[in-house]
Amino acid sequence: MEYVTLGKTGLRISRTGFGGIPIQRVDAAEAAALLDAVQAAGLNYIDTARGYTVSEELIGQAIEGRRDKFVLATKSMARDREGMARDIETSLRNLRTDHIDLYQIHNPTLQQLEQVCAPGGALEALMEAKAAGKIGHTGLTAHSLEVFAQALKLDWVETIMFPYNIVESQGEELMEAARVKGIGFVDMKPLAGGAIEDATLALRYVGLVKSIALQVRGVYASFAQVDDIINEGVLALVGAVDKFDPDKGIKFETFVSKRIRGAVIDLARRQDWVPRSVRRKAREIDQASVELYSELGRYPTDEEVANRLGISQEQYQEDLADSSLCNVLSLDSIFEDREQGGGLDVADQDSVSRPEDSLLRQELLDTLTDGITSLRENEQLVVSLYYRKNLSMKEIAQVMEVSEPRISQIHSRAIQKLKLYMKRYMNGEA
Repeated sequence: MEYVTLGKTGLRISRTGFGGIPIQRVDAAEAAALLDAVQAAGLNYIDTARGYTVSEELIGQAIEGRRDKFVLATKSMARDREGMARDIETSLRNLRTDHIDLYQIHNPTLQQLEQVCAPGGALEALMEAKAAGKIGHTGLTAHSLEVFAQALKLDWVETIMFPYNIVESQGEELMEAARVKGIGFVDMKPLAGGAIEDATLALRYVGLVKSIALQVRGVYASFAQVDDIINEGVLALVGAVDKFDPDKGIKFETFVSKRIRGAVIDLARRQDWVPRSVRRKAREIDQASVELYSELGRYPTDEEVANRLGISQEQYQEDLADSSLCNVLSLDSIFEDREQGGGLDVADQDSVSRPEDSLLRQELLDTLTDGITSLRENEQLVVSLYYRKNLSMKEIAQVMEVSEPRISQIHSRAIQKLKLYMKRYMNGEA
């Protein structure tokens, strides 16, 4: 293994490092075995983040007793002093160490970078932790050229992490400027976090992965970055290749789109990202809608649901928009419950080859089609543009010439209706 000096930090690290995103998908025993292999291969640089769910904890458990064999880097999306101080302590505890070699500001915008450096900003906590010996060096990760360029002007930035690979080849001049200044450069995910074994496949479909990642950004914006989700999408893409059967008459793009979207939703569910207040309001809206549907024998109007909840129609529309993505997860869980209950696995290609499962799958698709047909015209259009054309809420708003919040309301209402329709089918009531 070749070793290099990471800029002015003076840290001697392996040319190839270990990224902490994929380790989220294994258990503690597998993580320990993985770090054994990492050490045996001579890799000593480990990069993780507070935002990578259990990554820090798994790495901390795996390297306990051999901390001195590795250079540890992690990062936080905290922008203020209090939040950063709290995250540093959490990272130390998770990684089971009394010091972290490199602590980074995780993907700030230009505005957020100003906040980090302002009085009361995250930089104060970093400097305090550095003075106390809790962290050795400070750096920054960037996903835009503008932030990269600004970071080069900041004297506290000792390292910069930035994406550079066969797909994203921008920033070469800035990398050279970093080298001249002695700022260590860390290449972010040069081959999608190690997930790509077939580079031709990745190049062909990376546009599709990015499109879906951007479309569902509202699902993960609070806990992950677009590049992280693209990695999840690439993993789903690679896995989909083995399970795709062209003889079934389904386009690969359609098949893999569902897989990628499912991977993001699964990640969101594991994160439990939806605020409790939003979940509560979504449950209240669902309960009121179900009760009224049973009483009236039809979908209740917005006014009827608002009256049942005892709130104004304006407040109802606001709550409905907020619960839009929560409803996506809830609709997905209906099918998941059916699968776990011994019913049809709609994503299993092998099951389609069995006649009885083919019939069940067709029945499910017919029922869902009937449910969509029962929606209002504008609701059908939003569902089609969002799920079939992979447009974002913003793009749909432009197409339909209405506001983005209005599209969220229409989308949420459509999904709510489909939930009611599919629940009746799943419960054998239709």
